[in-house]
Amino acid sequence: MAKANILCPIVNRSLAVGFELEYSDSRKILAGSEVDSFAVANVTLSSREFAKGFRVSASAYNVFNTRYSDVVGNEIVGSTVQQNGRDFRVQLTRSFHFR
Repeated sequence: MAKANILCPIVNRSLAVGFELEYSDSRKILAGSEVDSFAVANVTLSSREFAKGFRVSASAYNVFNTRYSDVVGNEIVGSTVQQNGRDFRVQLTRSFHFR
């Protein structure tokens, strides 16, 4: 498995866009066959802190909607599980600064 990340500030450094690429090589499963290799790209847009501690981010996972399965252990029926296609998430966080 390999992972590469890059983060670039934009809009007067008040926002940042992040790119992530994950690659997993083919692997053998318990049944003896192989799961194909795959690459997945993710993108996140995040803000700096605003309004006394808030931050917001929006992410798109598996941007190119790659179809792939991943290996599972023997506690799950079957030897692979198909993973989600493209997925979107929005996150709002609040930090508390104590003096």
